[in-house]
Amino acid sequence: MRIARAIACLMLAGAVSLLTGAEGVPATTYVDEDAAGKLDILGDVAVVMTGNDPFINRIMEDVIAVELLSHGIGIAYPEEADLGKPGRLDDDPMAVVRSVGADALVTGMVVTEPPGDWQFRTVRVSIASLSLVDVPMDKTLIWSLYEPEEAVTATRIAREFAGCLVDNLK
Repeated sequence: MRIARAIACLMLAGAVSLLTGAEGVPATTYVDEDAAGKLDILGDVAVVMTGNDPFINRIMEDVIAVELLSHGIGIAYPEEADLGKPGRLDDDPMAVVRSVGADALVTGMVVTEPPGDWQFRTVRVSIASLSLVDVPMDKTLIWSLYEPEEAVTATRIAREFAGCLVDNLK
């Protein structure tokens, strides 16, 4: 019985946190007029993130890539042999774009919250600035800044941004 109550309390706490502002909604978004109608002609997209935690950068890249793939947008990745080496391609996002022949680039900066007392916690994002660049036009089509009141998971922000891209490129 005590276990059932504890589980119910945890579930209720999780539901409340979802409803009380721990959302991945952007603080501000810029959408260029040239973004409209690009969804069908976007081509392959490279995803390269920077920030204070390389692990979270990779997670953000993967979640954004998976979300875009689920909407039928092609993703271009660098060769596996180039990943993890000194001077890796993603030190320069445009080097990645050139290496994979992508038509667009999703890039940005992700800052995670300072570490807590408990080392095995879920890492959360405090601020993220993400953008979609049309490479041939050398133009930022969409830019969003996320500053949640309470830090959120990288997955939540990545999914929100991918949805924002798809909605604004239609």
